[in-house]
Amino acid sequence: MERDRRAYSCSRDTGVTTDLLEVNSDFLSWSLCAQVKQDWQFVSMVVDRLMFWLFTAVSLVGTFGIIIQSPTLYDDREPIYTKN
Repeated sequence: MERDRRAYSCSRDTGVTTDLLEVNSDFLSWSLCAQVKQDWQFVSMVVDRLMFWLFTAVSLVGTFGIIIQSPTLYDDREPIYTKN
């Protein structure tokens, strides 16, 4: 009877040890996944900021380009209808 109790106790400890190792490996895996997620969040923030500045620059250049090409800026003729 004493021997059975010890054998059961050892097998139960082995199960707990196995469970602890599994939890530890899960935690390390989760930690690695969290680090990868954080790295990708940083990359996405940098790309987002780059796209924002690119969009702003293209919008401003396009707007000023359209305004500069406006024919009324360079038209020196007298208007057709003038108030006296």
